[in-house]
Amino acid sequence: MAEMAESEVTRLFGTGASIEPLSVDKCIGRRITGVDLASPLSPEQAEFVVSLLDHHPVISFPNQDKNGFCVHNLERLANHFGAPITHPKNYANYGARDEPLRVKDHAEQTFTQANQAFPGQIVCADGAESPAVYVITNLVGSGPTSEP
Repeated sequence: MAEMAESEVTRLFGTGASIEPLSVDKCIGRRITGVDLASPLSPEQAEFVVSLLDHHPVISFPNQDKNGFCVHNLERLANHFGAPITHPKNYANYGARDEPLRVKDHAEQTFTQANQAFPGQIVCADGAESPAVYVITNLVGSGPTSEP
């Protein structure tokens, strides 16, 4: 499989692309370098990436351009694995029984609260307002107007 995966990566993504294990024991997953995920995958490329998950629980694509890669690119990639769903932490009544789930109001969502901590200085990436994205941060409740 390893030799086949290497030749497939080169065939599908070009000679600048390569694949290697994420760990010494080669069990965790694979790191694929030389692939720009800001560009859409072809159907054949997407099929290959999805098939890697049949064999490896983690797939990493390092060195994405921080200025060119955004949450929308990640969502487009994720769509190859199935439709994105709302992250459970973005539900206002997550864990409640016998009532329909409700997405939190805009002001209650973590990305809004993180953006308000240091206005104009620290902001979440574009697209972080997607219900499928849960922003992990220690900024909520921080900032120049917060009390210790």
